[in-house]
Amino acid sequence: MKVKMILPALTEAKSPYWRPIKYSLFPPLGLATLAAYLNENDEVRLQDEHVETLDLNDAPDLVVIQVYIKGGKSFYTQTVDEALAEIERLPGRHLYFLDDHLFGNPHFAAALFDGMKGMGRLWQAAGTIKSVLSPGLLEKAAACGLRSLFIGFETLNPTNLHEQHKYQNLNRDYNAAIRRLHDLGVMVNASFVFGMDDDDETVFARTVEWAVSQGIETATFHILTPYPDTALYHRMTAQGRMLHHNWDLFDTRHVVFRPAKMAATALEEGYWQAYRNFYRWGSIFKSVWTKQEWSERFRHLAYAGGWKKFEFLWDWVIRTKRVTSALPVLEAVLACFGRYLTSKADRQCFDGYEFPRPTNTTVSSTNTTIMNNVEVSHVLNHLAEL
Repeated sequence: MKVKMILPALTEAKSPYWRPIKYSLFPPLGLATLAAYLNENDEVRLQDEHVETLDLNDAPDLVVIQVYIKGGKSFYTQTVDEALAEIERLPGRHLYFLDDHLFGNPHFAAALFDGMKGMGRLWQAAGTIKSVLSPGLLEKAAACGLRSLFIGFETLNPTNLHEQHKYQNLNRDYNAAIRRLHDLGVMVNASFVFGMDDDDETVFARTVEWAVSQGIETATFHILTPYPDTALYHRMTAQGRMLHHNWDLFDTRHVVFRPAKMAATALEEGYWQAYRNFYRWGSIFKSVWTKQEWSERFRHLAYAGGWKKFEFLWDWVIRTKRVTSALPVLEAVLACFGRYLTSKADRQCFDGYEFPRPTNTTVSSTNTTIMNNVEVSHVLNHLAEL
């Protein structure tokens, strides 16, 4: 039987601002899971419209289309043994956990992190400020390879946090959370939302200045967006503040409601200006200089610069289907150019892990030869010690 599985693209994927890097790195896992239940003799083709144009000229026996649904009140969690077995099967060293809050179940997370010791993994995930400030669990995560954590700081304004019911962030020491992460060799990917009711036109500069002063490596900014059938949407509708219902613009990059303390145009312009100010070279170098060690400064510069300053290169890598060839570089950067292979955390992380013999990997479509992740780490570690 010929089976075709399709993940339709979000409308924003047609935007010139679209960066499909995460879809290139991470396949549609829901469809891939369903494919595992098919007969091994079935011919399965999986297409993700986020990274390729759909081919609608074929004639499969069965078409499976993934759709987005809302309203779920529970979620599925693997057993620790199943998760560890899946991690063991995955090639390479880099992992990205797609869970919104990997630390949400402390017992599961602790057992997972204990089981990952010795696997030699370098991984990224998402968590909360509360989980970062709680003792014990973050240390376990860093010891088994956590090197970058996405955190929703949301806003620096307690009034906004209370109004948006972000109680998990109220009365939390943001500065202490960042220090804990950096002390353990974990980079910070901070997320902020603009346009809450206590925000005025000074919020953009204040947020960027604070993030830079804290040495935050990367940041993502968003415009508050009242999605349908949410409490925020109902409140905005009742107050007559919705500007339109063009769902294509409900993407956190466009203003779709009337802000309380600034014009809609000021909110949208400030959002873009925040990105420009945070990622300009002056801000990057200022943030880099908050680090104490040269290896940490190099890692910050490489990661932040590579994230936003070389989008043309990422575009080429994706179009030429060389994303996996770029992973060794990412792994070297996450390892802080080898520095954390000699720290207490990485002695635990890589305890018992046998590194593969250094070999060259040749890209078949060209004459280019790249070093594998071990060679890159060794070379950059040597440079960082000079």
